[in-house]
Amino acid sequence: DGVRIGLVDTAIDQRHPWLTGVKRLGPAGLSRPVNTPEAAHGTFVAGVLRQRLPEARLVATSPPLLSSRRGNTGLVSEVDVARALHRLLTFECDTAPIDIVNLSVGAAATHTGMLAVDVLVRQAHADRRGRPFALVASAGNAGSRIPFLPAAQPYVVGVSALTSAEPPVAADFSNRGPWVSASAEGSGIESSFVSGLKIDGVTFGPFARWSGTSFAAPTVTAAIAARALDAGVSAPAGAQLVLTNPAHLVLVDHGVVVPTP
Repeated sequence: DGVRIGLVDTAIDQRHPWLTGVKRLGPAGLSRPVNTPEAAHGTFVAGVLRQRLPEARLVATSPPLLSSRRGNTGLVSEVDVARALHRLLTFECDTAPIDIVNLSVGAAATHTGMLAVDVLVRQAHADRRGRPFALVASAGNAGSRIPFLPAAQPYVVGVSALTSAEPPVAADFSNRGPWVSASAEGSGIESSFVSGLKIDGVTFGPFARWSGTSFAAPTVTAAIAARALDAGVSAPAGAQLVLTNPAHLVLVDHGVVVPTP
């Protein structure tokens, strides 16, 4: 009956023709004219998912951005990320739960790790024994080998970014290391955007180009979902099939190269 992909990201502009069917959990969708940068990231990531696997059912939720005197910081609390994950993993879309969650969010690892997310994921696996789920997360854009969480966690498929070169070449900005599970094109990606948004004097239309591991992760998410659909297996089993596919190239510190469909 299809595959259900959850998305933890910023708000999504549901007025975009690609994203009208996205189900939103939590705060109401944007109802006023959209001209805020906060909606751009989630709109872009959702558009990549829509391109890679159009038949997937997308369910999105947004942890609140922390704010300062200058406005939103682009930062979120780990507790709020865990709450967003909980909303997705306990939600049923047309009587069935979410199969795989894309998290284009994270931070460099500290000695404490991500305790709230760890506890939430462990409990969710215990509660959903009849329907296992997979998590995919971006590896970060600091050009660093320092583990980036949650991408570096053993229960997550961490994704780094490649350029569009052939053979595949790692993007300079992408984090890397033995903790990265997979990589995909993440440089100069074209996707849906907030039409009318003005940034640095430039007014954007409904599409834009952007680079980052945030935009490589949904390609891997879609590949796992598609493989699970084709093989008739769970999302974690689909992830194993993608990560162990002998036809896929493997790059040191960037894992299995997942091609753009």
